[in-house]
Amino acid sequence: MQHIKLKVHEANIFKKSLHFVSFMIKYVRFELRSFRVHEKRLHEWRITMAKSCYVTGKKNLVGNRRSFALNATKRKQKANLQKVRIEENGEKKTVYVSARALKKSNLKRV
Repeated sequence: MQHIKLKVHEANIFKKSLHFVSFMIKYVRFELRSFRVHEKRLHEWRITMAKSCYVTGKKNLVGNRRSFALNATKRKQKANLQKVRIEENGEKKTVYVSARALKKSNLKRV
């Protein structure tokens, strides 16, 4: 192995480029690792929307839970949504409908 004599300026540039190369190698390894994980789950990927009532538009309600000392922690109240198959304009679709809307509205269920 040969030793190369470098000037101070060249040595700094060389160190920086080595640092950059090592960073890029780590980054590429990380990307490959994450790609492998996602590659396994590719068949599970699908476009999903937030659950909300098809009729009334009700969603989850977010607020704070308050203790006796008035400490605030996040809480979520979920809407009572039921999965229902309906027929609309001659096509069948699966939608989420709130229990109240199921009782009140006249949806054509399949």
